[in-house]
Amino acid sequence: MKLDTGLNEALVVGLSNWLAIKALADDNYAMPQVLKDDQKSMNMRVVFVTLADERGHYATASAMAMNLAQAGQSALDKARVTYQGTEKADKANNAARRKIERVKVDIMADVVPIDEARVKQGLPIVSDRSLVGVILENYDQAWLAEESMREGFVGLKGHLNRAKIRARLGQRINNPDSNKVWIFSTLSRLVLKTSEGQLANLPLLRNHVVNPQLTPEFASEVAKDGADYLARHTTDSGQMNYLFDAANDRVLKGYNILRHAGSLWSMLQVYKDAPTVKLHGACNRALDYLLSTVQAFSPDYPRLKVIAYENEAKLGGNGLALVAMAAAYKYLGRRDILPVMRELADWIVAIQAPNGEFTLHKAYLDTVEKAPFISGYYPGEAILGLMELYKIDRNHKWLNSADRAAKWLIEVRDGDKSIEELERDHWLLYGLNELYQVVPHQQFVDHCKRLLEAITYSQHKKANVPDWIGGFQDPLNITATACMCEGMLAGYRLLSRAGEDAERLATLRTAIEAGLKLQLQFRFDSINSTYLKNPERAEGGFQCRTAHWNIQVDFTQHSLTGFLMYGRYI
Repeated sequence: MKLDTGLNEALVVGLSNWLAIKALADDNYAMPQVLKDDQKSMNMRVVFVTLADERGHYATASAMAMNLAQAGQSALDKARVTYQGTEKADKANNAARRKIERVKVDIMADVVPIDEARVKQGLPIVSDRSLVGVILENYDQAWLAEESMREGFVGLKGHLNRAKIRARLGQRINNPDSNKVWIFSTLSRLVLKTSEGQLANLPLLRNHVVNPQLTPEFASEVAKDGADYLARHTTDSGQMNYLFDAANDRVLKGYNILRHAGSLWSMLQVYKDAPTVKLHGACNRALDYLLSTVQAFSPDYPRLKVIAYENEAKLGGNGLALVAMAAAYKYLGRRDILPVMRELADWIVAIQAPNGEFTLHKAYLDTVEKAPFISGYYPGEAILGLMELYKIDRNHKWLNSADRAAKWLIEVRDGDKSIEELERDHWLLYGLNELYQVVPHQQFVDHCKRLLEAITYSQHKKANVPDWIGGFQDPLNITATACMCEGMLAGYRLLSRAGEDAERLATLRTAIEAGLKLQLQFRFDSINSTYLKNPERAEGGFQCRTAHWNIQVDFTQHSLTGFLMYGRYI
């Protein structure tokens, strides 16, 4: 069923501006003529109003009526009661008074029934909870997609969570156990004050602006904000808050030392361009923690060192540690770490076969046993790490190892693969770009082109949902998109050095910009923070999947690095 019949932009903007001004400034603000005219249409409308501050407090209410103005006014009145009721509780607890600082208006649009038998069996009702709201029993008994994201009324796999609905929506949902279920989309607008004191009225999809603007200058600011997020989440011990639930302001369990090293590298890249005391401290703490994980590979080889975490040593761990440590050596002046870097690099060289292949990707340290695991990305990370060390001490041992590894990957691992079969190896593109500056083999240029073709071939050029355009994978993976942008940017630099024609570079730039614009939509900023419990703590971070608001350090690492490279080189 379509409930948006007869709606147009003038009506949507008129309603959202009118309600926002009433909530933020003047409750007696006159109804615009466009809404007065709509009262004659007698179309059933369901309107949601969300009132929020900038610190994680919000209240949402909905109402149904036969015109927009009546439904909107009723929803606003209900939201005020909820918001003010919580405010009174805050006062009783001596909390600071909360004022309304933003207003979000959603108008119910397409409504689709869910098979009742499916609901009774407890099967998923949606594939992506971030896109649709849910109705139980009646159209005025409903909640928004963003509320499912924040409160978990619909779980990650699309199941209704009856317990949470009963506990947190008791005042809005009369029959939380009903099996009469519909899902719905909305026309969504956010109204908030700009820094100049004006009201901005922004159309939203999935709680974010679609097709945001991108400039090199803005990209650099995005990178700084990402580094600031990582710095805030670097603890006194030097460990990072590896996985952060931005919806509920809590740190989740888990750690990955490779991603720690990569995140440290990204912070140091920003520190190079825009040094701050906060970044300096965070980078040194994170570096010291990384150094604390260095140990001998085995008693028989005490001078071959590895990054050891949870009884495992990984080729990628040594590679990314070298990348991060090289940046710390250059930008923090940490000359004390050079001997450790050489020992980490010696281990990489020691596990390389004469043909260039790295023969060990993961090992168990207690038994010094090779694990049956091969990574598509560890060799590229190792090549990049060796090249970063080579740029510091000019030892040809590192250069020769990186060169042989790259040739093995090109000729053996990737040699007979079609474009569709190629690993979209962004880390190898990083390594080839560094190698080409020292040993400008045409082979590196040619393989760079193949990898870039594999990446751009798989990029979403069109999609049923507009915020998938420019991205990768199905379902959409924002972090994979960030990695592909990094690879394209490294390839762009290599091809520019190789004198590639302007048309190919322009096409590549278009693909890069599409990927970066997609990521901007899933970055936590002042616009999409309405439903977060602690917006300030999430600001600058990036999500990976549309269905949750979790931020893992590498989500932000890969995105901020791409924006930094775009600001520097494009």
